[in-house]
Amino acid sequence: MWNFIRQNNYFLFDLYIFLFIFSYGIYILTTGWLIQDKICRNLFNQSRTFCEYINEKDRFDENEIIIRDEILAFGAMFNNYAQCYYFELSPYYLLLVNLTVCLTGGMTTFLAAINRCIVVNSSPEFHAIYFTILHVILVIAPSLGTLIAGSNIHFLDDNEQNTQLRNYNQNFIIMLGISLVSLLMILLIKVERDETMKETIGDSDSEALISPDMNNNISDNTNQSVNGISQRLFTVRETKFGKIRKIIRTFFDFENVRQTYHCFIKPRPIHAREQIFFMVFILFLFLTNMTGIDSIFLQFSQQVYQLDAQEYSFISVYIKILPTIVLLISSYVLINKLQLKDGTMFALTITSGFISQVLIGTFPNLLIFLVAIFIGALFNLATIVIKTKMAKIVAADEAGKIFSMTSTLESLSPTLGALIFSTIFASSISFYPTMCFHIAALITVISLILALFQDVYFKNYDQ
Repeated sequence: MWNFIRQNNYFLFDLYIFLFIFSYGIYILTTGWLIQDKICRNLFNQSRTFCEYINEKDRFDENEIIIRDEILAFGAMFNNYAQCYYFELSPYYLLLVNLTVCLTGGMTTFLAAINRCIVVNSSPEFHAIYFTILHVILVIAPSLGTLIAGSNIHFLDDNEQNTQLRNYNQNFIIMLGISLVSLLMILLIKVERDETMKETIGDSDSEALISPDMNNNISDNTNQSVNGISQRLFTVRETKFGKIRKIIRTFFDFENVRQTYHCFIKPRPIHAREQIFFMVFILFLFLTNMTGIDSIFLQFSQQVYQLDAQEYSFISVYIKILPTIVLLISSYVLINKLQLKDGTMFALTITSGFISQVLIGTFPNLLIFLVAIFIGALFNLATIVIKTKMAKIVAADEAGKIFSMTSTLESLSPTLGALIFSTIFASSISFYPTMCFHIAALITVISLILALFQDVYFKNYDQ
């Protein structure tokens, strides 16, 4: 039964991605409110009432507004670096917790494995479809996680409240359950099943025909009847420990790093290397924009639109789900039906994102914000176009290394984006809180110029 499930797990990989990102959505919202409450209560020593209604600007006088703005600005800077949930611990210690990410790779390793799986296990004509499905999962799953977390979290009453303001633990228990299920699914999922099964069958056949004895001689079937059981157990144990050692060497082998770097920078025909450099840098700008805005959006929504936890969760679902629906329709129409060229796709999708960011930055109104999100729904399609074009240039056996290097470079974007946008938001929160969206629009224009230059200057790889 166990082997049957392992060999028929076609749906488990997508389900695992969904659960992992769903849990990540719960984590983002819960820790966002937790860190802001820690800063409000522990660092600024504000009352419970002050921290509970910090999103309602009209409740405070001028002096309190200054403190409120400082808390929101400080919370925006800490959101991406906090992973410790003990409420009374100073937020400054939370910066040390991310040292564990250096050993595992965190989200970088996850995204690199996902991109490689798509390229290696699908034919080129279906890359755009699979990248679209991946993007849909990466949008819907955290949105639903945010919705569940926002609906579940609430303020504790006087009898329940000691130091904490909200019921953070309920969301963390949900995350623990999802993590245990995900761990079980990892044991079931086997990527590149066919090759692995062939190797297993081949090894089994070889072990059935010949088996080395203690003197390194070849034992026939008669000798196997004498000591075959102990020999097979020794072989199985040796094989298992050998695989474990191989996995450890793979994770900490600097030769893999050297080969990956060489594969990324080596010369390629038709200026393919230069095209890869341009596309990776454009993706880096996209992610810097997106992650930077996401890092401050909780405090931005409180400062500009005065949203509470439940309202914020519903708005977060809207700004993720609506563009995804538009993305599904537009990707089918623009790519399959109209068959627009890459340059036209870049101009259309990136321009829609630019208009959306300008509207949000210019008009601090919730209705304008919702309309702007609809206008900029095509913006996410630009990422799919770039990854699809990159998959055409890169050979299948190099896809893992290229996307691993790409994901490694992209992993710098959350840190850089959070640093840039939280600094801008903190410096302009009192007099120009929407300035960060105008900066995002400027970065989007730079991305558009680079994308059009890359498409016009370099020879089209398809040709």
